[in-house]
Amino acid sequence: MAKPNSLVSFEGKLANLSFYHDKKNGPITRTKGGPSKQQIKTGKQMALVRANNSEFATASGGGKLIRLAFQPILNECKDGTLTQRLCSVITKTIKADSVHKPGSRIITAEGLQKVFGSFQLNAVTAHDQFLSKPIKTEVSDDILYVTIPFALKEKIKGPTHWKIKSMYCEIDFAKKKFVWDIKESEYIPASVKKQELSFEHAIKGKGFGFYTMSVQCYDLVKGVYNRLVDGKLRAGEMRMVN
Repeated sequence: MAKPNSLVSFEGKLANLSFYHDKKNGPITRTKGGPSKQQIKTGKQMALVRANNSEFATASGGGKLIRLAFQPILNECKDGTLTQRLCSVITKTIKADSVHKPGSRIITAEGLQKVFGSFQLNAVTAHDQFLSKPIKTEVSDDILYVTIPFALKEKIKGPTHWKIKSMYCEIDFAKKKFVWDIKESEYIPASVKKQELSFEHAIKGKGFGFYTMSVQCYDLVKGVYNRLVDGKLRAGEMRMVN
């Protein structure tokens, strides 16, 4: 690898040379290296690379499908690290597949139950700071019953109202399809410090079941509820429903 003494006025490739700018070292010139595309596709020594690439693609696709499925809530409370954190969890889920061989492992109920747990939509603010105790979920007669014990643990300046959204989604990763049901509370005045909320969602049995909720804050001005976008005032959680 060579480092030019003068400023390189372009970036890209020229014959077998690549020119690019590195934040730490400045302009860099290097020759092409590493295995070819054909070697990666067919070489015996690249079998582990192919397996890792395959599972990474599965994890990326699974994370993208979850983000798309829960878009109505994620758009309101996600942070800048959600995509990376979700992909990491899905990767661990795939590696927990004990049935298929490495490179062919997929997202399974076994893996989700082992790994997924409680996933925070916003890494800045945990959802439980708005709860007096954990959320309760119960399935009976193809209905998911959710109880959310909303409670402000400390005085928060700014919002005049709060709103809770509750969402259940079934995702079929093989068919890349999903169905969802979303419900929301009325606007809760900031003066109300505690309120138990109940939601019901129909279970259709069309994929792995996921539940998520979000807490949003609003400022009421001249009869209009304006959602506040401060990352510290929004939170949410996602979990798998057995």
